[in-house]
Amino acid sequence: MLKPEDVNFINSLIKSEGKNVAEFCRLNNLPKKKFWYELKKINQTLKDMKLPGIHIENGIIKFSNELKNNWDHEKSFFNFNEFIFQEERLFMIILYTFIKNGILSNFHFQDLLNMSKNSIVLDLKKVRKICSQFNVEYIYSRSHGYDISGDEIDIRSLAGFSISKLLVNPVGEMILTYILNAWDYNEDIETINNQVMKIAKKYNVTFVYDRIKQFIFFLCFLVNRSSGNKLNIDKEDVEYVKRHPLYPMGKQIALEILNQNSDKEAIFLTIHLLGALQGTEKFHKDKLFMDLTTEIIERVKAITGSSFNDIDKLRETLFEHLVSAYFRIKFNIKIVNPFTNQIMNDYNELYYLVEKAIHPLEKVLGKKIPEDEVAYFTIHFGGQLHESTVTSKRTFKALAICPNGISSSLIMVSQLKELFPMIEFSRVNTLEQARQLENNEYDMVFSTTYFKTDRKLYIIKPILNKVEKEMLKKEVYEDFNLDRFINRIDVAKVIKIIEKHASIKNKQALYEDISSLLYGIEETWDQGVKNLTELLDKRFIQFTDKKMDWAEAIRYASKPLIENEYITEKYVDAMIENVKKIGAYIVLAPKVAIPHARPDNGVNKLGISLLHLKHPVDFNMGGENDEDRQVQLIFILAAIDNKAHLTALKQLSQILEDEDNIQKLIDAENKDEIYSLIQDILNTK
Repeated sequence: MLKPEDVNFINSLIKSEGKNVAEFCRLNNLPKKKFWYELKKINQTLKDMKLPGIHIENGIIKFSNELKNNWDHEKSFFNFNEFIFQEERLFMIILYTFIKNGILSNFHFQDLLNMSKNSIVLDLKKVRKICSQFNVEYIYSRSHGYDISGDEIDIRSLAGFSISKLLVNPVGEMILTYILNAWDYNEDIETINNQVMKIAKKYNVTFVYDRIKQFIFFLCFLVNRSSGNKLNIDKEDVEYVKRHPLYPMGKQIALEILNQNSDKEAIFLTIHLLGALQGTEKFHKDKLFMDLTTEIIERVKAITGSSFNDIDKLRETLFEHLVSAYFRIKFNIKIVNPFTNQIMNDYNELYYLVEKAIHPLEKVLGKKIPEDEVAYFTIHFGGQLHESTVTSKRTFKALAICPNGISSSLIMVSQLKELFPMIEFSRVNTLEQARQLENNEYDMVFSTTYFKTDRKLYIIKPILNKVEKEMLKKEVYEDFNLDRFINRIDVAKVIKIIEKHASIKNKQALYEDISSLLYGIEETWDQGVKNLTELLDKRFIQFTDKKMDWAEAIRYASKPLIENEYITEKYVDAMIENVKKIGAYIVLAPKVAIPHARPDNGVNKLGISLLHLKHPVDFNMGGENDEDRQVQLIFILAAIDNKAHLTALKQLSQILEDEDNIQKLIDAENKDEIYSLIQDILNTK
């Protein structure tokens, strides 16, 4: 019998067909001895299942067509209980209760999960904790058994989140179908999917693949939910959604699939459709989203000290992402971002700064933005910042397919452009869009999902780690003879030479570092960056008791950087022009401003200067009379690109989070005191 880890191992091998064993082991951080042991064990099991084994020919992983053709079929017979861990069990209990059609007892759960009574009792305690996070209770009574009690909207939010958590599991769809069947509900997922897609075509809208899949499963559970609970939706929201162009689609789905001729049900479904939407043609008249988009872009520029080559493209894509995110967050439609931890780790500084930059959205919604949503905004801007630095002559054409949403596709394409500067990439967000293109329009395809094509297909993740980047780069270079564009060095061969003359403590880390050095393959944003105390040279700190306006203050604050040839007068003019054009977005904390402009406006070297003003400078550009804009600290940022200064800006932002820190800096009497204060504050972080 194949175990879950065996199935995952085989899936990884299938994705790595054509690669050599050494590459596979590096990619999966697996010792070679362990690889051969696992392969021998799996091949014996495959033999028992009367399936051909996995072969290694000259060190290359090979699969027979028979095994590939039968593998998906065989997986459907696996006992998916083997794949279920405690977290999955908890969400299964929630969904099983959500669609219950009778008195629900501990025995039901024992039968559902094949577990003991005591184990179920322990799981139910954890279920209650999850329910409390959604403001609902998991209760028990002799007359009704186990049930979920609370506002119907909150209960449905809990169910939707449970579905999204299970769909992350490799056999998530099977688990959801199993729960439905356990109550003898034989709802045809494919039929509901076809109905929704037919209606979507009628209204000329498309959806993010993962989110519409979650919505369709959610519909299957709603069809089978027996509840007399009323949907309590705010009156203003009711009126807004009923005026929305997508409302007729929600009403049609409610009528045809849920058999509900209810305005509230139609409104509820419309809200979920808005949270899954791909494309924004229906929103072009909504001033709220347009203003939010502009404000967030300007805040990101100010807070990150970065610039964008194509601001119109950024505005268009951010608008598209922001609309669906707004409805998800406003109505507590929680999604699971499978890359959140990786984004928070690899894009740490950018995540922190973007989280601050999207505060206008948080203010409008009146609630904190969930980490999973912040992560999507982070890779959205990360993708644009990557693209701002990638320029090269393109000689090949590639199609990039990512149905996982606009943000995921942006970061995926930006990484590909860095890896392959000689390739021109066209991005599409649906398989349907890809099918409409002729084969002669591209030479190769990079996709997050399988796509039938005569061209070379590379299945990749939206966000690649260092080893995945190096292996993909090596494969594409070999397939298309791209070595003529760059003198490549085989990293594995370099490591073999090193091993002849020295002992290696961490081969994996060495492999990644050499790859980064040779090919610029970077996954994190902290390579080559400097801390705040490294950039803010003590010589560049000034004190003045002169009275001046904001433009004079910016010029005065820039003097040390000009005198030491970090920037030119052109850069100062550009900073002042930016403030005139976009207003006081540079006031990032009470009494603190951080002006900057594009690097190509006269930056020679990365640096920061600070002007301490005895008399506040008024940055109220429109006569707002905001006391926080009476600035006494001006940090001038000279950035050479979109990355190298992010660590310093994160540290500065952390200092400015605390108004006590700001006051201490204002109260300082000389540059030594300011420099020591900054060092002391950073040392406590």
